[in-house]
Amino acid sequence: MPDDTVFYYNIKTAEQSSEVLRKAEEELETICEELDEVMKRPARGFANGLNRSMYHLSMSTKKFNVTDDCIHCGQCERICPERAIELREGKPVWVKSRCIKCTACINRCPVSAIQYGNGTKKRNRYVNPILANGN
Repeated sequence: MPDDTVFYYNIKTAEQSSEVLRKAEEELETICEELDEVMKRPARGFANGLNRSMYHLSMSTKKFNVTDDCIHCGQCERICPERAIELREGKPVWVKSRCIKCTACINRCPVSAIQYGNGTKKRNRYVNPILANGN
């Protein structure tokens, strides 16, 4: 699937993402069957506990920042699935205990004003075509 995790690397172009989605659509039935099987397996053991611990450690919101390009539109606050963004003086502030770093705020900011550290400034943004119409 197309990736929107702009934190670590540059994401695919819109054309590349469309091709990935087209191929995935062809394989959707097989993917769903495989996921059903995986979800039936119980998650247990040391590795599962370690994964949960690493997940919580990785949830820091300290690197989120907003450039002066912010137009104070509130899009980030409205689209955050966890309601982890609050506007203060017109700019977003992340509520650490709720943010799951889904990247919706970064990828859907209309002026690319939201960054994560310095690494996301020159990276592509991706919005799934299903969501691109404001859903």
